[in-house]
Amino acid sequence: MLFAIQELPYAVMPFLSLPANVLMEMEIERPVLEIMEKIFGVLTVVLLVMLVNGKIERFPFGTWRDKSFFIFAMLFLSTYFTGWYFYFNGHQSVALILSLLVAPPPLYYMSLGLWQRRWPLVVASAIFLIFHLANVWTNLTN
Repeated sequence: MLFAIQELPYAVMPFLSLPANVLMEMEIERPVLEIMEKIFGVLTVVLLVMLVNGKIERFPFGTWRDKSFFIFAMLFLSTYFTGWYFYFNGHQSVALILSLLVAPPPLYYMSLGLWQRRWPLVVASAIFLIFHLANVWTNLTN
């Protein structure tokens, strides 16, 4: 469910008539970055969906730490949806795309990993963040 929520804008996109869609039209400049981004993106999702820390409950909110990381996750998700609002309304600058559409999903996953103490998810999402930013930056600026 946590992954599906993040994917909702892609389900809506085909039904919108966008004047431009730079994310879907960008050309791959460095295939190695693209491959590494995909590997760590898929690994992040697999670890989010498959890896369960048996030591804690499904939705832990008992401590300040738990609440904080969950709140961070929701803030990153809100930032992401705000970015899609702007994107769908024609604001498609590189800065907006990188800061509101590219960075928040890996940070969302990282926060979920920290919240549920899934350390492999935290590491994979941090690496995914690096490759995701580098790949999209390279594709949009060349």
